[in-house]
Amino acid sequence: MRYHTLVENPAEAVKRNREYSRERYLKPNEIVSLLEALRGEPRHHWRDYFTLVLALGCRKGELLMAKWDDFDFVAAIWTTPGGRGKSEKPKVFPLTEGVVEMLTKLPSHGRSEFLFPAPRQQSKSGHMQEPKKAWTEFCSGRGFPSSPSTI
Repeated sequence: MRYHTLVENPAEAVKRNREYSRERYLKPNEIVSLLEALRGEPRHHWRDYFTLVLALGCRKGELLMAKWDDFDFVAAIWTTPGGRGKSEKPKVFPLTEGVVEMLTKLPSHGRSEFLFPAPRQQSKSGHMQEPKKAWTEFCSGRGFPSSPSTI
């Protein structure tokens, strides 16, 4: 077998298919149904986590990595530090009265560095990890999209 260097790209003339980003958002009636279903979720940590992701509009990893020190309840804001998660820039999320009330009722409030600590040191990071399995189990038979990115 002989090898030689190509001067031109043989795939250069191939036309690419146009790519479209997937856009699937929950409709208002789906959000109402989802919140009602979440009220009955027996795993309180996942119930609280998914409800807060919906209320805050944050990325799933941002909330999993959230620390109590990132929250200013007087100013009613949550600031995610730059470099934590996907974004290199800090982000500021306003906190509604309902979100503040929910946050202060979390079992980890005043007891852990993280909002959602990993149970019994099951994580090197110290916080809960990927919610995909929990979301898939929650959605099973309920008709909600099974991708956590949809929420």
